[in-house]
Amino acid sequence: IELKYMTIINELIKGISSKLHKLTKYPVYVDVKKNHVVFPCFYLKQLDQSQELSVGNRYWQEHRFDIWFMPNAADEVSDVREEIHKMAEAFFVELEYITLSDGSVIRGTDMHYRTTDGALHFFVSYNLFIFKEREKAEKMHSLKREAPITNRNQTHTPSSARDRLSSQTKC
Repeated sequence: IELKYMTIINELIKGISSKLHKLTKYPVYVDVKKNHVVFPCFYLKQLDQSQELSVGNRYWQEHRFDIWFMPNAADEVSDVREEIHKMAEAFFVELEYITLSDGSVIRGTDMHYRTTDGALHFFVSYNLFIFKEREKAEKMHSLKREAPITNRNQTHTPSSARDRLSSQTKC
């Protein structure tokens, strides 16, 4: 299927992945394949996406993500709290703004994090307005209207209309 629209979710995933990779050079996974994961790494999970009509052809979209930072394999025991907290603080700064492939910049909101089983879960939302193109209606080529112009006590008829009236009433 060929789409003529920019797929916002894919653009956001590319923008987030690019920021994460530039920050640490660690691999960023969108699909977890447990057999081939290289640690430390990031896993980018889209939580949900919503869209609501705002006005006319303007829509408000919300995109929520959970970014996992996994400093080591789950079965590896080590104290990674300091590394996780440093990464979380960096995320607050680095993921506040991401750049899409068309050069537009989107601001992250609702940022917060928690640590679960030795992994950082950083939550961020990217929300934006989009415009949907409407089918173009055929434009009116011309409109001609004649009407008398009324002044408080007198009615004035345009000269061309007056001439037509006078020629029609002559007997």
